[in-house]
Amino acid sequence: MNSFNLFFGFVIAIFAMIPVSAHGQTVFDLEIVSDSDSRVFDLAGDNFVQVNQFSTVPDAVPGVEGFFRVSGISGHTVTDPDSFVLQDFIDNFPANFPVGVEQLGEGETFFNGVNFTGGTYSVVYENTVTNSGVETADITAITFDLTGDIGGDIAGFEFTSSETGTASGTVELLDGEVTGVNATAPYTVTLTPPAFSGLFPIDLVGTLVLDGDRFEIDVDESLVMAGVLQRVVIDIRGDITNVVNANILLGDVNKDGEVNFLDIGPFIALLSGGGLQPEGDINEDGAVNFLDISPFIGILLQ
Repeated sequence: MNSFNLFFGFVIAIFAMIPVSAHGQTVFDLEIVSDSDSRVFDLAGDNFVQVNQFSTVPDAVPGVEGFFRVSGISGHTVTDPDSFVLQDFIDNFPANFPVGVEQLGEGETFFNGVNFTGGTYSVVYENTVTNSGVETADITAITFDLTGDIGGDIAGFEFTSSETGTASGTVELLDGEVTGVNATAPYTVTLTPPAFSGLFPIDLVGTLVLDGDRFEIDVDESLVMAGVLQRVVIDIRGDITNVVNANILLGDVNKDGEVNFLDIGPFIALLSGGGLQPEGDINEDGAVNFLDISPFIGILLQ
C-alpha cells in the first residue's frame, strides 16, 4: 500500500466517525382552529373583542365586529387596568353573551374567523426518525404568525406581526405521522401606531404553548401607549386539527371522556360555527357538517 492510499484510507476513517444527519429537517404545517371564546383585551380602554361575539346577535352584520365593554360583564368592573384578573372575568361571564353586554360600536373586523387559515403556522423538527413505530423528534423552530388572521387594532395600534423566539420541545410520531406537538416558546406581538403619530412600534411579550393537539397564546403586558398606561391581555387558544390522534373519541365533543347527551349542545354549536374538531367529524371525512349528524346519533344510542 503506497502512502497516498494509506492517507486516503485514514481520511475516510476519520469522516466515518463524525455523526451526520442524513435526514435533515422536516417542516410540519399546523392547521389550527381557535376556541370560540378566545379574546383580546384593551383594559385601559375597558373593552374586549372575542372570536364568536356576534354568533348570537340578532341582525348582526357578517364580518363586522365591535368591541364590548369589560365592565359591562356582571360582577366585574375595571377601575384600574392592573386589577383585572382573567379568571374572575371568565367566572362572571354571562351565559347569554353578548346579549346584555354593552357594545362599543361596530369596529372593523378583528378576528378573521375561527379557522385560522390566513396566518403561517408550522414547526420544524429534526428528521432523525425511521417512520416506524412510536418515535419523538426535537423541534428546532416554530412559526406562529397570527397576522393574516387578525386584521384589527388595539387602542389605535395596528396588529402588525407576531413571532416566536427560541423553541424547546418535541414532536411525537407514530409510523411517521405526527400525533402530537409539545413545545414552549417566547411569543412577541408587535403593535404599530399610525404613521402620522410619530410614535414607535411596541412589542408585547408572552408565551406560546403547544400541547399535543392544543395551542395557547398568553400575553399580558402593562405599558405606556401614546402617553397612557395601558394593559393588553391576549388569550387565544384552540385545536391543532391535523395531528393524528389515536386517542380521539368520536362524538366526545365536550372532551370529558364520554359520549352522552352532554355532547349534543357542543356538537350543534360546532355544526353552526363551521369549525373543525376531530371529535365532531364522526364520519372522518375532514369536515364537520350535516353528514355527521346521523353517525353522531348512532354513537349516542349505542
